[in-house]
Amino acid sequence: MKKLYKRPLRLAVYGKGGIGKSFVSANLSVLFAKDRRVIHVGCDPKGDSTRNLTAQNPPEPALGKLLDCAAPPESVSDLVRQGIRGVDCVEAGGPEPGEGCGGMGILKLFQFLTRTGFFKESDYQVQLFDVLGDVVCGGFVAPMRFAAPLTILVVVSEEVHSLFAANQVAKAVRRYADSGVSLAGLVLNRRDNLARVDHVGRFAEALGTTVIADLLRTPEVFDADVARKPVVVQEPTGLLAIEFHLLTERLREFEPEGSGTVTPLDSATFDALMFEAARP
Repeated sequence: MKKLYKRPLRLAVYGKGGIGKSFVSANLSVLFAKDRRVIHVGCDPKGDSTRNLTAQNPPEPALGKLLDCAAPPESVSDLVRQGIRGVDCVEAGGPEPGEGCGGMGILKLFQFLTRTGFFKESDYQVQLFDVLGDVVCGGFVAPMRFAAPLTILVVVSEEVHSLFAANQVAKAVRRYADSGVSLAGLVLNRRDNLARVDHVGRFAEALGTTVIADLLRTPEVFDADVARKPVVVQEPTGLLAIEFHLLTERLREFEPEGSGTVTPLDSATFDALMFEAARP
């Protein structure tokens, strides 16, 4: 029997730039689309979140359409390009480098989605938002402001800077917790399969969460990127595909009400935890 969601699963994937958010997001969208209607929203001015979902036919950045006074979009369907396995794809887009705020496209898109009633009336059972970098300005925190109730997934590696970024995201989660924003856990996307990672688990525990998935670095990732496909499509029986299936099930079963309170670390506590991890 197919599992039914009590409400649409709204999932935002955050983390340090270049950590693998789009990689994780694309694979999750494909797996959720097996039995659910999915919209995958790239919240990045580069417009590359849906690259491996739409191959040679990427969606036109939404910002250009939203700023078109002559023929503005009327609904989200005007922004969608259908991707692999039926995943509907949207790219927020943004200004050219050096010409404006990177978060402008995201903020404009979420204002449009709110104004058109998307968050109240949409029949997408999974709404996934792949969000650029750390939570700093209003544009990048737009999913938390406009799309609650919202589940947050943070992608990290074993590197200190990725955990620092995760701690910054946790601060925003705590700020918007009363609005229905909750943290499902950390996804460890390893840079080095032989590196020590026990500190990542201790960091997650200190935040009040868990490492919900551990992704090894394998040649499958490069091969899938070259083929412009998610790894679960390119290598459906590989080790990473198995881990992504498990992650998808954990997110299906996640209950925000039982997720506990997020407790971001202050600077001294974070530094002490990392210093301890560096000791032989």
